[in-house]
Parts: sequence; structure tokens; C-alpha cells
Amino acid sequence: MKEIYKINTNSVEISINQANMLDSYIKIYVNETTNKIVKEESYNLSILSFIFYYITNTENELEVVEEQLKLCDYIAIVRINIQGEYTIENLNNYNRDKNVYIKERALIKDNKLLCIQGLKIDTDIPIFEDTIKGYYQNDDFILEATYKEDGSIDKLTYLCSDDEREFEYYDSSNFKDLQNQFEEDLSYYFTAEFLPKFNV
Repeated sequence: MKEIYKINTNSVEISINQANMLDSYIKIYVNETTNKIVKEESYNLSILSFIFYYITNTENELEVVEEQLKLCDYIAIVRINIQGEYTIENLNNYNRDKNVYIKERALIKDNKLLCIQGLKIDTDIPIFEDTIKGYYQNDDFILEATYKEDGSIDKLTYLCSDDEREFEYYDSSNFKDLQNQFEEDLSYYFTAEFLPKFNV
């Protein structure tokens, strides 16, 4: 098993000595045969605070949960599903009592988080008001969308400046004004639907 240290998921690799000098860092375990991530550990002040465990189809979730909770109070069991150019991560979050306290899923493209959505624990039904979508331009995160309980747009924030006071805010009443500023079709961001309709 290969071990990699980083400041955060998207940062460059650092040495173990550099990691130990930081207040927080992550440690990533990679299967050297498949080159896939097995586990990601988050450390704060040298204390293991959270584990993301990328479970395989041959592993028993409850057994993995029991094993990992011996190391840390909070863990997320992550299942990966590839759909075309998208990576879908389904996460079951557990605490020390082995109870699922959050279920959510993330939609990723080109290593950028497009959507994160909460799911009801018993039914896996989407919780639209717990949905956040992001839009990127030239690798910069420039739009953030949040939603109402019925899945309609609540607020879309255009991060058009480094100064938060200059951010622009949109909703269903003026969404077209925002769309007019972009060549790309932004209709995916108008509702809390998880996958873009043209890619389903």
C-alpha cells in the first residue's frame, strides 16, 4: 500500500515531515496494483479526525465500519460509480455509535465537484434543500447554486470578483440575466436534479 501526504485533496504531494509540521493534512492510501484510493485520513493537530473509506463490492460495509471506527470517531464509507464522464460518490457517514447520520452523494467531473446532495437515510430520496451545485470556468469556481425544498432554485451566487461585496445574486426571476453572461447552457443549475439531463 502506497501512502501519500497532501495539504488537501487537490494539493501537490508533500513529505511526511512536511505534513507533521502542519496543523492539518491528509494521508491517502493507494492500492499500488490498481492505483485506486483505498482510504483517505484527515488529521488535525496530529489527531486522526475523519476517514473516507472507498469500499469495494467484495467488502461488507458493517465490518469495515466496525474496523475503521476503532481508529476514528467519524468515518464515511464511499462507493464509486462511473457514468460516462462523471464520477458519482455515494457516502454513508457513521459516528462512534455506528449510526448512519448523513447520506449524501457527490457528482464529479474533471476532478471538480459539480453537485453534492443529501439523501434521506431510510429511503435514499434526494433532499433538495441539501443540494449545492458548482460551476467552474478555467478551473475557477465561479457559481454556486442552492435550492428550495421542492427542488427549485433558491439562490445562485456569481462569484464575479475577489471581493465578496461585489458578488451577484440570482434566482428564478432573473436567471435569464445570468444566462446571458455565459455561452454555456446553465439550465442544469436551474433545478436540484442531480445529473444533467443531456447526460442521463
